Amino acid sequence: MGAPPFFRGVWMEPGHPEYEAGRGVFNQRVDARPKVIARCAGVSDVVAAVAHAREHRLRVDVRSTGTNLGGIKAGDEMVVDLSLMRGVQIDPEQRVARIQGGVSGGDLQIEATLHGLAGVTGGLSMTGVGLMLGGGIGHLASRAGYSADNILSVELVTASGQVVTASPEENPDLYWAVRGSTGNFGVVTTLEVRLHEVPPLVHAGTMSWSLDHLDGPVQALRDSSWGSDRSNLLPELDSASAEGPAALNLFICHSGAPEEALADLECLRSFGAPDEESISAVPFRELTFMFDGMVGPSRATIDQQSVSAISDELIDALVEKIREPAGTGARFIELLTSRGALGRAPEFPSALREKAVGPTWMINPGCWWLDAAEDAGHLQWVEDVVQTTRQIAPTRCGQHPNTVSVTHDLDGVRQMYGDRFDRLQALKTQWDPDNMFRGNHNIPPSDDPAPASALANSAYFQ
Repeated sequence: MGAPPFFRGVWMEPGHPEYEAGRGVFNQRVDARPKVIARCAGVSDVVAAVAHAREHRLRVDVRSTGTNLGGIKAGDEMVVDLSLMRGVQIDPEQRVARIQGGVSGGDLQIEATLHGLAGVTGGLSMTGVGLMLGGGIGHLASRAGYSADNILSVELVTASGQVVTASPEENPDLYWAVRGSTGNFGVVTTLEVRLHEVPPLVHAGTMSWSLDHLDGPVQALRDSSWGSDRSNLLPELDSASAEGPAALNLFICHSGAPEEALADLECLRSFGAPDEESISAVPFRELTFMFDGMVGPSRATIDQQSVSAISDELIDALVEKIREPAGTGARFIELLTSRGALGRAPEFPSALREKAVGPTWMINPGCWWLDAAEDAGHLQWVEDVVQTTRQIAPTRCGQHPNTVSVTHDLDGVRQMYGDRFDRLQALKTQWDPDNMFRGNHNIPPSDDPAPASALANSAYFQ
């Protein structure tokens, strides 16, 4: 087909010397062979790529850094790759960052921390800002909410090739829709995001408890009355590995004053002393990269079930599941809670969430592995954890697109968004009537005859 005129980036079709490397993503279950990978150098390249896709009736998938654990069918037509677009501009007075679509969480934090500020990104540095479009939980979540809550505006290229801004003042319906719906409405080329003050050093690291000593930490996770919102907790049950036995690992970031941090950490220990602990005072920038070594490119999957209570019976059942042999891989179950700002109403309602929520636990089982022969076993294990959770706990509707790699049919996507789905579908009909952007948990236009079950969640957008 050949690159459009004036395309400044790298246009890769099969046979291009960079094509094989360019089609690979973090989740090695993905073996898509796009007709073209458009690695864009700027917004004009994105406009040209979308025009080419429209002319040739190609579906468009968007790649930020490619670390999403999404489905394995995406990316077979056109991939708009934003990895060359990594510009970050910080306005320290306004506490705002303007970031391009290929920026990673690490890119943003390196620049922001020069000014004593930090963005709301994921738990790993290599996760792209596409995470923000589907939710996003990281080291500031309890004080600042989801990454999506901190998006102040976006610039995106629509299916018609328009470059539009969406903010509370300009195209407010589109601003509502893009925050929480991943890439359903266009290619997001730039975001303006809110930044937050962080001290020169944060208290961060890991506390770990063996599976036989969980009463204390589980009680602490259930009790929302201790500690401030600056005590950010990311709990995870992890399977046994070469690094150690199965355990509950609590990834901690306290971004408050030192005396407050020490008091909150001591209160946490009072529920039950951890078997191992590695908490230290580190720059927030260092924390951003602290856990990257835990996982590399691999075969992977993840799913989610939200519940309104976490009983001893459920904990026992999840512990039993995490004890099961994991082959050559590693398994985890995240136990994320609506602590602090995650439970409060957001300043700007979005497709992700519009109001305050009651107590909520997000049970997120996932696996990493290398041997394709283990695919079926790990996929079945994740499904079993979700089904076990549903059988025991009072479930809540709604899921976050970032943490669901299982392909949903139309009813499943409707359940993901609940009473927000009809509004999303109406806006999809307005902005993408031909469903060009459908390599995701797809919200089809109102009159789209294509069954959503034939589509897949994109592995590219983060």
